[in-house]
Amino acid sequence: MGAVPEHDPPARIGLDRRQQLNAMKNQLLEHPDVRSWLSSVWDEIARSLLTDLGLPESQTRAALEQAVTSVGQALAADAAMQRRINQLIEQAAQRITASRHKIGNFITEVVEGWDAQTMTDRLELVIGNDLQYIRMNGTVVGSLVGCLIFLGEWMLR
Repeated sequence: MGAVPEHDPPARIGLDRRQQLNAMKNQLLEHPDVRSWLSSVWDEIARSLLTDLGLPESQTRAALEQAVTSVGQALAADAAMQRRINQLIEQAAQRITASRHKIGNFITEVVEGWDAQTMTDRLELVIGNDLQYIRMNGTVVGSLVGCLIFLGEWMLR
């Protein structure tokens, strides 16, 4: 009996073809002319959507509203899907809260790295003109409290 020629199993042949197709796809997408064409198509779609969304009777807005309403109605009628979504939200919340100490440590490290001037600059940027008002109120209230403490101590002597 002669030797039976080895053949690639069908799965291997399919994998090779898939890899070849992916390589061809990537080569096509990396071509400058194709990139330019795709960019112009994307720009045109974005421009059209933005123009339509600016109209009072926007077809895009109506389609989105209809889609969201349909999803909401389907979810309202599907208790199993509601439970599944609740589970996913709970899992996500657990993952986030499990790493809260990492988040806290990160924030602590960032804030500890700030010097007094940096902190002042950031507060002034966020609070703006109200910062002077807050400073004046703090000075006045602090002075009044200091006077009250002094008078209270003086009267008790």
